[in-house]
Amino acid sequence: MRIGKNRHLTILYTLMNSQETFASSEQLAEKTMSSVRTIKSDIAMLAGALRDENIAVIESKRSQGYRLIPLDPQQFAAFEESVQIHRILFQYRSIEEMNKRLYILQNQLAYGSVKIDDLADELYVSRSSLSKDMAWASKFLESHHIKAKSVPGKGLCIFGKEQEIRSAMVEVFCFQYHDIELLYPVDEFTDLFETDLYEDIRHEMLKVIRESDLTISDLSAKKIATYLTLVPERIKKGAELEFAEDMKNELRNSYEFEVAEKILKQKTVRQTGIKDENEILNLTRMLLVNKDVDLRNTRVPPHISPELYRETEELLTEMNQFFRKENSSLFSSSLYEQYRSDMLSILLKLQLQRRFDHLDSRHFISYTETGENNYSPAALEYTRKVIGWLEDRCRQKIRRPDLIRGFSSIFHYILKQIPFDIQKMDLRYLWQGRPGTGMICPHGSPAQKKIRLS
Repeated sequence: MRIGKNRHLTILYTLMNSQETFASSEQLAEKTMSSVRTIKSDIAMLAGALRDENIAVIESKRSQGYRLIPLDPQQFAAFEESVQIHRILFQYRSIEEMNKRLYILQNQLAYGSVKIDDLADELYVSRSSLSKDMAWASKFLESHHIKAKSVPGKGLCIFGKEQEIRSAMVEVFCFQYHDIELLYPVDEFTDLFETDLYEDIRHEMLKVIRESDLTISDLSAKKIATYLTLVPERIKKGAELEFAEDMKNELRNSYEFEVAEKILKQKTVRQTGIKDENEILNLTRMLLVNKDVDLRNTRVPPHISPELYRETEELLTEMNQFFRKENSSLFSSSLYEQYRSDMLSILLKLQLQRRFDHLDSRHFISYTETGENNYSPAALEYTRKVIGWLEDRCRQKIRRPDLIRGFSSIFHYILKQIPFDIQKMDLRYLWQGRPGTGMICPHGSPAQKKIRLS
């Protein structure tokens, strides 16, 4: 079932999570910040769509409200999963706006060029109303180091290295990992990916990785497998990868190069026809960028060059010295020192992404299957300061969700272990003014608020 508005998503999510009770029109109106009349109109439309697809009926009871009654258990389970995924993807995004932007990007990446007037006609909007979305799409491409330039007679054309274009294509395709029904699908873009091979490629790739010393996240595995389904069409098109000689040598000499060769020898992966060395090198690069680094249980970093490890240690030392000079006592504490290996792990990942990719590339999908992490405001503030310092030091923006989440986790766990001892006060002694202001506390003496940080 297509969900076209955030308001509809909120209604469906609320009804789905209150099946044992009823949700009133007033409650739904408050949640969606709309009128009761609008809610009643939406309910009538959603009820028809759910019934037509044999998913559920929306039961209505006077003075109680609405609730969902499943029709087909299997259909309803799929619907529940779809609503949950929509909630993750669009909780902080406009569904309509995001779909328009995906439509623009998919056309640009599928055809290499687009005409704004054609896009406006296809989306049934004016050229001027599309300007904001076009600007957003251009910024997304720029974050992947792809330029969108106007060419007479062709429209807006994209220019960039082949590996950057492929990276952007995979990121845009992310929205279709869970069979999300886009409002404006571009079949020509979807057809670039050999989706029939995806599951077999992913399983074969994961088998090789499990037998190696590498570890990657589930989301990274999905992206790399999706990338491998894209390569055949790019090869057919004659699109060639470019690498500098020093980069080639560095990739050839890495442990990940051996893993990439093994992956490409697997039965289904061989069907993609990837044989060119540059293709192997790019898969190696992706494994390096996406691999997890965890030094908590080892003193020797797995398959990290001594030079890179030394540079990262120096970066961590420099960062700690800076914040200690800024009188940030946390960076001088013994608790912080206990998490040194965790900080070093994240910085090593940053160095790998900085060396073999870009720290400023925008990502659509950054969630984990277990849901969002809730970090304390203090942890997020420390993360903001560290990211700001690293951006100045690296001279580029950092938009990598895994790095930001990693720093937030460390500071959150450290701060959770700091005991705050707050002595409760009698309300009669709350401070009502400051000395010299003429304001006096109830008992004629200044209130005393005692807070001790151990």
